[in-house]
Amino acid sequence: SDSLVVNNFVAGTTTVTPGATPDSGVIASPDGATSFLGIEAVTINAVAGADTLTMLGTQGNDTMALQRLGGGDRVWVNDRAVVTFTAFETVTLNGRFGDDKINVHPIGLVTVAAINAIGGDPTASDEVVVNGTAATEAISFVPTAPDAALVAVGAAPVVSIATSELV
Repeated sequence: SDSLVVNNFVAGTTTVTPGATPDSGVIASPDGATSFLGIEAVTINAVAGADTLTMLGTQGNDTMALQRLGGGDRVWVNDRAVVTFTAFETVTLNGRFGDDKINVHPIGLVTVAAINAIGGDPTASDEVVVNGTAATEAISFVPTAPDAALVAVGAAPVVSIATSELV
């Protein structure tokens, strides 16, 4: 399969925007923008510092997931190129439009200290699932607005949820 590796040299926010086809998109970082086509796997390496990885959904219904799997921190958006990342302290999953479902597995992520899950519009049908493990874990759920909450699972990064109607 075709893959793309992007190495950031400047700290800041890197945003992955989906393209017109599942194998396309744009990666915008403080270093500039990289468009891709025909790619099944993306790796983005940040530098030490305050780095944020923002994954955007499409204009339609999306299924997004964040998890450490196979030795790498990964994000999936629908059937699009899987994004493996390193050295990002914050990860934001932004469903944008449509009825979105965001699955977060915060336990085991490396270097991630904060996770944001944003359902987006419309504000009547988005869902965020925060997963634990089979072990006994302390779970904290703190509503912060009618469509927002903070969820902590053990010592894993806190998941900040916004514009989601189901948790």
